[in-house]
Amino acid sequence: MANARKYTDDELFALRKIQMDMYREVKKICNHHAIPHFAMAGSALGAIRHNGYIPWDDDLDIAMMREDYNRFLKYAEKEIDPRFFVQNFYTDPYYGNYFTKIRCNGTLFVQNADKKTKAHRGIFIDIFPIDRLTDNVKERKKYRRQLMFFYQMFMAKCNSGISGETDSISGKAKHLLRSFLHVILTFTSKEQLFIRVDKLCQKFNQEKTDTMMVSVVYAMRNSYFDGNAIFPPVEHPFEDDTIFVPNDSDRYLSQIYGNYMKLPPIEKRENHRPVKLLFNSDK
Repeated sequence: MANARKYTDDELFALRKIQMDMYREVKKICNHHAIPHFAMAGSALGAIRHNGYIPWDDDLDIAMMREDYNRFLKYAEKEIDPRFFVQNFYTDPYYGNYFTKIRCNGTLFVQNADKKTKAHRGIFIDIFPIDRLTDNVKERKKYRRQLMFFYQMFMAKCNSGISGETDSISGKAKHLLRSFLHVILTFTSKEQLFIRVDKLCQKFNQEKTDTMMVSVVYAMRNSYFDGNAIFPPVEHPFEDDTIFVPNDSDRYLSQIYGNYMKLPPIEKRENHRPVKLLFNSDK
């Protein structure tokens, strides 16, 4: 893995300030409509271990149960501060991912895969839906392979490159594969691929299981968790504010990271440092 690419202190401060403004807007909408949500993955880890961002981190990930995610989107598109934009498959025809991003208008955060897109490329935070996962281990393995295949096809249809680094051998290989698939899928419908991924993500939501997943993360990293560790989320100090985290953060973070209080080696401290970052832009 590549080292975290360097921001200046001023850049990181300004970036996080905008992200926190967006999160406060998300929290306001969620609180008004009684929509449970929580910081997931590295954002939850940062909250518990650092009372804020992981020192080298530069993103904010929020998760909601599928039905709450759908309600949030319905309200957010009408109520969110006009400084921000709710970006997903339905609101931005050029958008190239499955989940939702809240973008800050008048800014730029351009990653490798975004260089040629016409999609909104402002500074963002991520909003993920949580879906249920079957407890049948054999069926789970087959399902993950299927989800991974169609998710990768959808991503390749939408993006000719990857958002991560492309300097390493593995990065170059991933970039070439994505570019090749993008050409192969020229005449494949983006809408049909999205519908297929969307149906797969929600496949087990009618089952009575406490095993939960963020579908795209599960496809890529085989990461799932016990829903009993999440609800009801609780508020926890984060930077100069608070953020909602899993009710049993120790169980949640241990399941994902193991000894989560131990700092990773420097070579595994990653971030999303873009190729272009502007805090005031008319593009």
